[in-house]
Amino acid sequence: MVIKKDRLYYIKRAVIHFLLILILISTLFPLYVMIITSLRESGNILPNIKNLIPNTISLKSYVDVWKSGNFHRYFLNSVIITFSVTILNLIFDSMVAYALSRKNFPGSNLILFIIIGRMMIPAQVLMIPIFILIKKLGIYNTYWALILPASVQGFGIFLMKQYFDGLPKELDEAAKIDGAGDFAILFKILLPISGPALAVLIINTFLTTWNAFLY
Repeated sequence: MVIKKDRLYYIKRAVIHFLLILILISTLFPLYVMIITSLRESGNILPNIKNLIPNTISLKSYVDVWKSGNFHRYFLNSVIITFSVTILNLIFDSMVAYALSRKNFPGSNLILFIIIGRMMIPAQVLMIPIFILIKKLGIYNTYWALILPASVQGFGIFLMKQYFDGLPKELDEAAKIDGAGDFAILFKILLPISGPALAVLIINTFLTTWNAFLY
């Protein structure tokens, strides 16, 4: 009986690993085709089964893209905006989450409810109001017009609040005894031990901002 159970266990593990490998291949294959296609000559773009492994590799497409138009400017804009939005989200989302998690003030639950409700509103609905506000602030056609509207996000606030709720409040009390204020508690105690939540926030914010083609 023990031998049969061990055999069934290894068979199940083998089947699971086989399925996971198939899923991994199906996920990475389009990426592989995209990369290989970008390294082909312009007259040999469409791949087929026979030439999935290219005989020659050419960087001509990358050189042409970099030289033609103003690609380096567009790329630099994306880098500046993405990193700025990510850094601001780390700061502001954590500050709001700290206030909602650690400060029991009247209306805190209502504010959290409004933040969660705001996440359900499509970004397209807010395009015109945000555009009008940007024009009135005089930051139209600047980096700030793209950075400021995305500097705080409901997902980041909710994520960090839930994580802070799981941290013992004794940490705050011990820090206050030593004379630490709210900023010191947040940035010197809570954030350094919130690595998993911060990693999720960084990855989500970075990818969301980098792939934001709406504006």
